Amino acid sequence: MDYNQLTPNQEIYETVLIYDIKSLFAYLQRVTDPRKAKGKRYILVSLLMLILLAKLSGEDTPSRITEWVAHRIEQLTEMKILSKAEAPCHMTYRRVLRDAVKPEELERLMSEFHQNRLEGGTEIVFTMDGKTIRGTIPCGETRGTHLLSIYVPEQGLVLVEAEVDRKENEIVVAPKILKQVSLSGAIVIGDAMHTQRETSAQIVEAGGEYVWIVKANQPRTHWAIEKLFVHEACNVCQGAALSNEIRVASQVNK
Repeated sequence: MDYNQLTPNQEIYETVLIYDIKSLFAYLQRVTDPRKAKGKRYILVSLLMLILLAKLSGEDTPSRITEWVAHRIEQLTEMKILSKAEAPCHMTYRRVLRDAVKPEELERLMSEFHQNRLEGGTEIVFTMDGKTIRGTIPCGETRGTHLLSIYVPEQGLVLVEAEVDRKENEIVVAPKILKQVSLSGAIVIGDAMHTQRETSAQIVEAGGEYVWIVKANQPRTHWAIEKLFVHEACNVCQGAALSNEIRVASQVNK
């Protein structure tokens, strides 16, 4: 959680915790709690931290989260995540996830948290890729909840993600999430689906670069690239050396 407990040199500070403003706990504190004060036994940030810790340990259902917390009630109380040695029931987690937390707000805060933890360098590579969440495909259908994400593989950070509507594809969502990250000095990598003129222009205008894959599903672009390198390919066949600006690699499967 990245928090520090003050040394109790003064009585007034014996139970005070100082949280780093950049810590995850500080970001979760900013999540809006729409619940009424009457009947509210646990603050929202504590419940979110319990859910997060349990999910990091592999528990992915309210019932299993409840059991995980119950077995660690003393440690969680010592860490001040729980104010008293009493664990929430599974219905508390269900109601919070269903009614209290707005996915858009939580997604925005988590994106801000990850982007602030991004380590700068001479070269930053962003990977843009889409995945369908496991277990979200309804019976009788072929597609579930599909998310398109921009992440930094070397640092393990998901900077931003957005759901792809079932009537759309990743090409429509890509420009939207690219606007939400700083592309200056970054190299964006994506699969052949994102080899689009508009997407490429957007990245360059934002100060970034891109590496795309071109396949035969874009015949004109594929032909243009082959034509550009045809003279170099002929030189390789004849045993001539390649120029300093061009490198060619080929793979043959038999």
